[in-house]
Amino acid sequence: MKKKRIFRGFGSLGVMKLLVMMKLTSFFLFLSAMAMATGSYSQNIRFDLHVENATIIQVLEKIEGQTDYGFMFQTNQLDLNRQYNFDFKNAKIQTVLEEILDRDLYSYQIIDRIIVISKNGERALSSGEQNQSKISGKVTDSSGAALPGVTVVVKGTSNGTVTNVDGEYTISNIPDDATLQFSFIGMRTQEIPMEGKTTINVVMEEETIGIEEVVAIGYGTQKKSDITGSVASVSQERLNSTPIIDVAQAIQGDVPGVLIQTTSAGANPDEVLMIRGRNSIKANNGPLVIIDGITGSINDVNPKDIKSIDILKDASSGAIYGSRGANGVIIITTKEGIKGKTKITYDGYYSVSNTTNLPEYLTGDGFYKYKMERSPSEMTNTEREVYESGDWVNWQDLTLRKGFSQEHNLAFSGATEKTNYYISGRYLDVKGVRVNDNYKRTSGTVNLKTSITKWLSFNTNTRLLYEDQDGASPDFGGDAGGVLNPLVKPYNDDGTIRIYIWPEDVYFTNPLEYTLYKDKNRAYGVFSNNSLNIDIPFIPGLEYKINSGLRLNVSDNATYSGRNTKRGLESKGTSSTGTAISTRNVLENLLSYNKVFKAHSITGTLLYSFENNVYNASSTSGRNFSHDILTWYGTNEAGTKSVGFGYSKTVLMSQMFRLNYGYDGRYLITLTTRRDGYSGFGDNNKWGVFPSTAFGWNLAEETFFPWKDLFSQLKLRASWGENGNQAVNPYQSIGRLSSANNVSGSTTLPGYFPSTLGQDKLGWETSKTINFGLDYGLFMGRVYGDLNFYRTNTQDLLLDRTISSIHGIKSITSNLGKTQNKGIELSINSKNLINNFKWSTSGNISYVKNKIISLYGLLEEGGIEIDDIANRWFIGKPIAVSYNYVFDGVWQLDEAEEAAKWGSKPGYVKIKDLDGDYKITTNDMKVLGQSDPKILWGMTNIFSYGNLTLRIFLHGVHGVTKNNKIMVEQAAETRRNILNYNRWTVDNPSNEWPMNEKYSTFQGGIDMSGRIYQNASFIRLKDVVLSYNFSEIAKKVGLSGLNVYVTGRNLYTLTKWTSYDPEVNQSTYPTGELPLERSLIFGLKIDL
Repeated sequence: MKKKRIFRGFGSLGVMKLLVMMKLTSFFLFLSAMAMATGSYSQNIRFDLHVENATIIQVLEKIEGQTDYGFMFQTNQLDLNRQYNFDFKNAKIQTVLEEILDRDLYSYQIIDRIIVISKNGERALSSGEQNQSKISGKVTDSSGAALPGVTVVVKGTSNGTVTNVDGEYTISNIPDDATLQFSFIGMRTQEIPMEGKTTINVVMEEETIGIEEVVAIGYGTQKKSDITGSVASVSQERLNSTPIIDVAQAIQGDVPGVLIQTTSAGANPDEVLMIRGRNSIKANNGPLVIIDGITGSINDVNPKDIKSIDILKDASSGAIYGSRGANGVIIITTKEGIKGKTKITYDGYYSVSNTTNLPEYLTGDGFYKYKMERSPSEMTNTEREVYESGDWVNWQDLTLRKGFSQEHNLAFSGATEKTNYYISGRYLDVKGVRVNDNYKRTSGTVNLKTSITKWLSFNTNTRLLYEDQDGASPDFGGDAGGVLNPLVKPYNDDGTIRIYIWPEDVYFTNPLEYTLYKDKNRAYGVFSNNSLNIDIPFIPGLEYKINSGLRLNVSDNATYSGRNTKRGLESKGTSSTGTAISTRNVLENLLSYNKVFKAHSITGTLLYSFENNVYNASSTSGRNFSHDILTWYGTNEAGTKSVGFGYSKTVLMSQMFRLNYGYDGRYLITLTTRRDGYSGFGDNNKWGVFPSTAFGWNLAEETFFPWKDLFSQLKLRASWGENGNQAVNPYQSIGRLSSANNVSGSTTLPGYFPSTLGQDKLGWETSKTINFGLDYGLFMGRVYGDLNFYRTNTQDLLLDRTISSIHGIKSITSNLGKTQNKGIELSINSKNLINNFKWSTSGNISYVKNKIISLYGLLEEGGIEIDDIANRWFIGKPIAVSYNYVFDGVWQLDEAEEAAKWGSKPGYVKIKDLDGDYKITTNDMKVLGQSDPKILWGMTNIFSYGNLTLRIFLHGVHGVTKNNKIMVEQAAETRRNILNYNRWTVDNPSNEWPMNEKYSTFQGGIDMSGRIYQNASFIRLKDVVLSYNFSEIAKKVGLSGLNVYVTGRNLYTLTKWTSYDPEVNQSTYPTGELPLERSLIFGLKIDL
């Protein structure tokens, strides 16, 4: 039964029927359906009502239980003791009210679904309101029309009312320092301080949610309702409410079809972004990133400086970027000042972190028993000594620690009549969970825009960056992280780090020795975008913009290993240094025209641009130092030294034309063509043309549209276009020599050999995408989102084709292969409850399927194209597959006879014989799955009551199969630790891992150790944020805002993956990568 509330003097729209239908997919993926009955509620609704000896409260509650009406009244105005007996059949609400209420004493007013009951001559007042001072006013919309049903509440209390049919309201018992809060569906909530006023009139403004948002589309902006392509935006709530280190964390799970894959965790994690899956086999699949109009990296910008993030996903949207838009485009726009007094904002946090999941390795005791059972003759004196002492080593405890981080942001913003400004600074200090893994980042932003004349303005967006990641930390991907022998000695007797932890086996390096390296790892950046805007006089709507951009990155790295380390001792000191400088200069000329006449709107954009990229690098290395005092500064005196240099330069020239036409806001068309010329392409293929077209139909704007009460927006979209992937290296199309230097004594002797043949037709990979979409808005904007279907065919893939080795070169890179991606994306945003208790949900889900259509065009008998098994590329299969033998468990006691046919026995590994020939060959290998996910989803629920807000973000990744590289056991030796397996024994006939014998992981000559593949899908409770806005305290101390929050990150993961973390790319044998961190964050935001 539905449970409702009767509002007694409580100012709210209160009781509107809310039907939320949630259906989670079989992976617990997504809030897939949500419907709400809101908007105008028919007063012709009929219902039955039977009551006996019921009070007025009971009668009204029963009406609420059978209808969508809610009641507002003052309890001291009604006769609460009177008993009622009614039996209505198929009655209207007016009929029932006329019978219940004595019209000589009472009157009622129906506002949407709220029925306000009051005594004649009085109104429904809040408790204690009579005989007090009053405030009154009128609420209208932007056109001046009265707005009935607007909630007016004294903030922080239940004292309030709703406006009548004339938009008027009156509230009493108002403190002089109170603040009134005005709210209405589809309108922006406003808060107005009393300040002794007796009359407050309010003009409500429409809230720009969903379809009415203005988004960046590249070289301009558009209302989302006018967009014809597939463009998604990261929610402002996600950007502003969640503490994030980089932009990728903000995007993850918030936009359908965008994969954020962490390739390495730690203080400064590395992430790979892909939009709508993997199009290319060998080339880069990452999107193009545009920051304030200039190409850059998502790490170039402070997340707190970001105003908006818009993602262009289809070919029509990305075609304006031509040969670089095939993998999608991320457009980041930074903040600017808002007219008014200077606003000062501090936003900072402090966090504590630890690892999320650490696999269980054998303890010293377990490893001793394992080795004595398996290879007792290999037990060394050091191992026995450590075992008998009980001073076993837990390498995870030694190489990991509790992490700490802090971030402080300070921003100044404002605007005068002609100039707006935004100036900010950031300091980030992260101490990761790995020992000596530290990262510091300091950055500053200056955004200025000034109007020089009525037709001339100047704009600059400049950012400065300094990064410090000095210090080497234990190599968690090598012989560390638990895989090292626990029966060795990490420290000397005096507490110093031991050079040879296992004297009988000097191969192994003490992972703690990295902390002794002298290490410098720093980066500097300058990013500046400057533009001059001219509104052409005498031609309204015509604008010229010249835009120049500079991106300068400098990296400075150096490492020295001294004689207090194994590496340094064996090489008598070793050093390496490297400096790299990369610059990007951009000059763009933009001419745009915007004209609206009657029902027609036209926007045209012309672009001519030039981009120059230069990379310079130098490096040195040295060995055999006479001493360690000068470290890398003494490389010139090293016995063996070498010097390296690197240089590249590319030029990109482009022309682009885009035309947007709209008729009456109903019919929309976008035509785009871009022509690119790139210096890296072959002489006969320097230029490419990338066209696109897109159409939109705002169906809900048609006069014949029958469901206007249900749909506030319904737009159909279709687009087609071509994009390119500028994937070739700067000099890949020309013949090149590679160096093969030799060293004679201390002298380096240069040498060269031909390594690449020239190709005058080498060009870009081309993607052709068709996209069908639907943008919807329901119930006056309470529910909105979009749905997209797409298919992308990519051709001219860059692949290495085998040629005759007569030239000394075995292959050349050519434009050969073809792939296909297709998928579906859905986003849903809803305001589920909009009373004093608010609940909103935003969710998205995407499915993508990719496959290889063609590789080299080589056919076998029967006309079927040949797979490239060596590279794990298969026609008709995904690009990134997991391909290997099939682990079929462990031979059991009742399978002894069958195991004997393989020369095996119970307790040994069992490999599936796919072809049934009793031989384990490559014919028994198969595609086990794919390493790129098929399904991505994210869901955020926001609950708020008064000043308290709770945000819960869930993220899911499904359809992933990966190699679990820590499930390994070396057959011939017992030098490394292993996992604490649920191992097969006679008393424990496990099917998970074979018995403890050498070669128990073999069958038919194939070792399954390191070949175990697992489902790496997961559902993660990514963020839980609890915040409180101390608005009253802030006002008393002269602040505009005071917000305190606590965040839990990566709190829980549901997965079948048994290695460190399913989200981190496990690339290193045998120990995997550092897992993600679980963090508890305490934050403070202050506005002045």
